Amino acid sequence: MKVNATDMDGTTNFITFFDGTGTARGRVEGQNAGEVALSPDYIYENAILVAEVAIATGGVIGSSTSSTVCAGAGACVTAPIPSLTISSAAELVIASANLAAYQAFAYTNLGVTYESGSADYAEWLERADPAEVMSFGDIVAVKGGRISKNTRAGAERYMVISLKPAVLGNMPGPGKEHLYEKVGFMGQVPVKVIGPVHVGDYILPSGSTTASEGPCHLMQ
Repeated sequence: MKVNATDMDGTTNFITFFDGTGTARGRVEGQNAGEVALSPDYIYENAILVAEVAIATGGVIGSSTSSTVCAGAGACVTAPIPSLTISSAAELVIASANLAAYQAFAYTNLGVTYESGSADYAEWLERADPAEVMSFGDIVAVKGGRISKNTRAGAERYMVISLKPAVLGNMPGPGKEHLYEKVGFMGQVPVKVIGPVHVGDYILPSGSTTASEGPCHLMQ
């Protein structure tokens, strides 16, 4: 797709996806440097890197005021400790390079943004038991690349069945979809729980094959 615009921002919608009622469900839009500078991710990462440069600068100043041991009687002149000076200077160089590299990457890799009403990236994973029934929100155990609602069977990790992923990978072969489930890898997915849930709670598998889970309240 080619457009004549030279400065494409978030109002430039290349593609918009509508449902049968005419409601927009997703879109592909442009991005410009101004939007990058105002994005929360850029502001956060840039602030951290700037702080690291400031800390490293303080280290260089501190090392320059350090002094070697002065032995003997009478007045003598001391110099900054060489190892501290070299180390601090190296940290400043690295911190400055990281900041410059991040800013250059952010502004030279302007592209398009894909927006969707869905909120996660998921992949198809095969069920350990092809007959096991699963639905979105179930917590499953992953072992050897296969999934099961039996969370007591030495799981390598715990994941959640996705409802409506924005991006879906690891597509199974034709006619094999019924052996797999969509499992959320990154983003936000609804999860089935038992009992009230509060902000900041961890969710622990119940250990049963019903995939019913409960929240774990954190100690303050």
